[in-house]
Order: sequence, then C-alpha cells, then structure tokens
Amino acid sequence: MTSITTRQTTRSTGLQPAIVLKNICIDRSGSMTSFGGQQYAMTEELLLDSWKQARESNIPTQITLKTFDDRVETLLNKINPNTQNTPSLQIIRENLHPRGSTRLNDTILNSLIQLEEDKDIYLNSLSNEVRGLNPTIVQILVVITDGHDNYSNSSKDYVKDKILEFREQGGEAILMAANMDAQVIGSEYGFNIEQCLTVHNSDQEAIQSGFRSLGTVVRGSSLGIPTSFTQTQRVLSQNISQTTPVNLLPMPTLTRQTATPSSPTSILQTPRPTYQTAYADLI
Repeated sequence: MTSITTRQTTRSTGLQPAIVLKNICIDRSGSMTSFGGQQYAMTEELLLDSWKQARESNIPTQITLKTFDDRVETLLNKINPNTQNTPSLQIIRENLHPRGSTRLNDTILNSLIQLEEDKDIYLNSLSNEVRGLNPTIVQILVVITDGHDNYSNSSKDYVKDKILEFREQGGEAILMAANMDAQVIGSEYGFNIEQCLTVHNSDQEAIQSGFRSLGTVVRGSSLGIPTSFTQTQRVLSQNISQTTPVNLLPMPTLTRQTATPSSPTSILQTPRPTYQTAYADLI
C-alpha cells in the first residue's frame, strides 16, 4: 500500500490531537436486510471501541451517529464519551431497522457541514495564542452503505467536490460499502481508495471482519494517523469462496486474529455502564 498523503491545515504532525470530531453515517435503507441483522451488534461494537479509545486516551472527543434511508436522523449528537454512554443494542436495532430509500448524498453533505461547523466552534473557543499554535483537530467522516443514492437532492459530483475539499483541509473520509466495489464508488465520490472497503453483505463472517477492520482504521485515524485498509482486511471482508480477486493471490494462510490486531472480545468484556438513564438526556 502506498502511504496516504496528510494535508496540513488544522492538523500538526506528531502531536496528540487537541480534539477528535467523529461523524458516523449508517445506511438503514430497505436493502440493508441482506446484512441479516449483523449491522446491529457490529455497530454497537464500533461505538464501544470509539468509547474505549476516547476514555483510555483522554483525548477530547465528540461523536455523532446518523442513520439514513429517505430521511437523515441523528441518533447521537456530538456526544462526549467521557460523560455519556453508548446507546443500548435495542436502541441501535430500532434505529437501524431497514426501511425506505437511500439518501446517501444528502447525508454525506449534512455530515461534512456539521464537521466544519464543529471545527469552527472549537477553534473559536480557544484563545488567539492557543489558536496560533495550530492545534491538531481530527475530523473523521465514516460512511457505511449498501446501495447507490436514489433519493437525494444533491448530485454525486457536488458531493465529490465537497469531500475532496474536506480531505484537502485535513479531514479523513472512510467508506465501507456492500453491493458495489467500494474503491470504485469511493473514487467517484472523492474518497481516498485506500480508506474504502468492500464487504460481502450476506456473509456473516465477512460482515464482522469488515466492521472490525473499519474500527481499526477509525482508531488509527482518531490518533491523527491516517490509516489504510490492509490487503488482509480486504480479503477477509469478502466471501472468498465466491469472489477471489486475482491480484490478491497467492495469499499466505491467515487467521482471523492476524487480521484484527485489536480483539473485539476485549472491548465487549469491558464493564459497560447502564445506558437507559443517560439516553434520556440525548433525545
């Protein structure tokens, strides 16, 4: 893999981030039924991983979680993992239950606008002296989808311009997609293809590997280190018995543990505070 070029605007190389702004967008259109419900537990795991990292690193973090079909809805809005908890699996299940069309373009634009506003709010909260030090502000857009847009008002070309602008300003845009080649569609939208992952949407192990690989890439980017999907992660996120890309052969014998450096089991075994009380404050 070639290295990802890091743009320098509000990010300073080699410094711990001053703040991490993370916006996660998850498709819940009708075609997501093909995931067989795997997206519920894996979304919970992705959130638990983000919470765990924020609490262990003590890096100020704001996490927003959006779901979309023909509407864009915000489940979590700029949540601080150090003061509030993740939603329960039941709440995730209810909000990600497949329905409706795919408002992909408008959802991405909505998230890019929010990330830019949140960055400005943070910068304006700093003194002129601190702002002059060019603090590292990490902005991460995560998009999980299984279909092409069929409901947005905005065009793909317009979204591409905005994603390229976001990346030029130092933002990280990460895509995980099913029912399509994520690197091809990601390139059409302006994503860096090294941060685009194709997942087999009806193979349970492939879905689990895809989400866990996504968590690894998001984890690295949250530390201000742009992270690519590895070749191993790409293989394990697809049903190899049906689709074996020629350019990935020959491959050594691998185990799932090798492909996931940070074991999700340790995340799920972490004592988890009761969410029901805290969730009332979020809605």
